[in-house]
Amino acid sequence: MLDQFVSEDTADYEINAGSMEEYLSNKKLYIVFKKLTKKQQKILYLAYVEGLIDREIAMKLNVSRQYISKIRKIALLLLRTELEESV
Repeated sequence: MLDQFVSEDTADYEINAGSMEEYLSNKKLYIVFKKLTKKQQKILYLAYVEGLIDREIAMKLNVSRQYISKIRKIALLLLRTELEESV
């Protein structure tokens, strides 16, 4: 249901999971990152690579700050869970 609110082309550019390899030095983290949805990848990229806060990301993607916060937290939880399971 949440996926209805942010279309894949809401930003002026696409986040390519392959381009994240240069930012993620941990190979396991990179592999798990590729499993996230495009929306989750985009939000994490904007937050942790471009250094935007939730409000700025929300403005860029034309959605609410709460939506960004929720998607970011879910994505981080998925990353954490996957990484813990792979250990």
